[in-house]
Parts: sequence; C-alpha cells; structure tokens
Amino acid sequence: MQNNTFTIVVSGDICINSLYWTTEPQIKKGLNWQSKTNVHSFLFPGEALLLAKFLTLAIGPGILSPRIPDLNVVNLNEFISATAEVELFSA
Repeated sequence: MQNNTFTIVVSGDICINSLYWTTEPQIKKGLNWQSKTNVHSFLFPGEALLLAKFLTLAIGPGILSPRIPDLNVVNLNEFISATAEVELFSA
C-alpha cells in the first residue's frame, strides 16, 4: 500500500469577523465605568481562514493557507470584515 502525502492549498477571501455585544451594569451607583452599559467585542477568522482551520482540525497538518497570527493587531481596513451584534434571546 502506498503512503501518499498530499498538501491542500486553501485560497480565497480573507475575512475578519467581529462580534459585538453589550452588558448592562451590575452596579447602578458607583464609578462612571461601573454604572454605564459596556460594549464588548471579539474578532475571529472567517472565509478562507476559517476553512483552513476546519480542514486542519479534520485531517491534520498538510494545509497551506494564509495565516494571521494575532487578529488583535490587524487593520480591519485591509481585509474584508463582517460585523454582527449579538443579543441574548429569551427561552
């Protein structure tokens, strides 16, 4: 039985997804930052970056794709970005 080594190349749009959500203050009286609504955000890879991550998880090494080591230092104007605001839903 032959042992073939394959390399999969992932290309496509590089998208940075950003989620935003708000939290209500837990203290009504206190310092300004404690008594105001807070906005939180989280960046994560999308499109080709996400596909490459899924393929790596599914089949292991052997995936060639673009990489962004630290999303927190990325200029979002240089990439396609998708923004979503998320909220809690009532059950």
